[in-house]
Amino acid sequence: MTKVSIIIPVYNAAESLPYLLADLQKQTANDAEFIMINDGSTDESAQIITDFIKKQTDTDNSFILIDQAGAGASAARNTGLRHAKGDYVMFADSDDRLAPDFVKEYVKAIEKNQTDIEIFSLSKVDDLDSLHEISRIDYTPFSKLGIISGSDYIKYLMADQIYAYPHSYIFKRSLWQGRQFDPQVSYQEDRLAFSLIVADTPGIKIHLNPECYYYYYIHDDSATRKLSAADLEETVDVDKKIIRAALKSKSIDVPESTLNQTLTSAYWQMLVLSVQQNNQKQFKLAKRGFLHYVSQTTFNTTEMAKKRKMQAALLKLNLDFVVKAKIKH
Repeated sequence: MTKVSIIIPVYNAAESLPYLLADLQKQTANDAEFIMINDGSTDESAQIITDFIKKQTDTDNSFILIDQAGAGASAARNTGLRHAKGDYVMFADSDDRLAPDFVKEYVKAIEKNQTDIEIFSLSKVDDLDSLHEISRIDYTPFSKLGIISGSDYIKYLMADQIYAYPHSYIFKRSLWQGRQFDPQVSYQEDRLAFSLIVADTPGIKIHLNPECYYYYYIHDDSATRKLSAADLEETVDVDKKIIRAALKSKSIDVPESTLNQTLTSAYWQMLVLSVQQNNQKQFKLAKRGFLHYVSQTTFNTTEMAKKRKMQAALLKLNLDFVVKAKIKH
């Protein structure tokens, strides 16, 4: 019986795939299946994976390649979910690196803690050879909280204190029954999918883990590097969908003013990008949205409340040049 399914979308990853495939081969976990979905690659990705699988032993059926027309990461992950047979589901990307115990420790933690979702820390690196770390998502402070509820998860997510990096998560596969990623959402689709699962699952148990077994490669083609101020409009739409789901959910008890933290953050990010990209139209839209929600928001920390109030005060006084100067420097 398959213990865990690891779903890996692949698109034009010929340069990084040798690293990933070597890491998959070194995994110490037993009873794992690695489902790689070639999402319409135009390079040698599919052939590289095919050659790799052919070299495995005849009895090793843990490496699976599925070809589909290019439809995006969400559609690829949905395909993987439909084919997954494991008790648990994990995700990885084709241009990242994995520690040898990546799968083993994720499974070990979710079983030991008897949780529905286990969330791990994550290392951001800028080199696939040296794994030079440039930053880290570190959940050490949150791990001390023990098991958290769905309400806690939503509250911390909306305050940007925890994140929806798919590679940090291991789920009970049963949570995905009848659920999938929205292929129409191209940015923050993981944040939306995970939030809807949490909002729709009464009594869900979640734990944040301080350990790190995943290396997230930041490169020039990363989506976050190419993000425009206009793209953040989709983030706002996603956040509004999450807020509606949380308010509708009978198992989530978080005030709307607390949920609004995510909207003030999204509009501020939009404002920052509009300055960096010299987009005056987007700046005005972001300013209007930020000022609308900041007065309707309760912040998790006193520090953030003071910061947002100062930003709002400058914008209300039409001291846009001061705000822009601070952003640029």
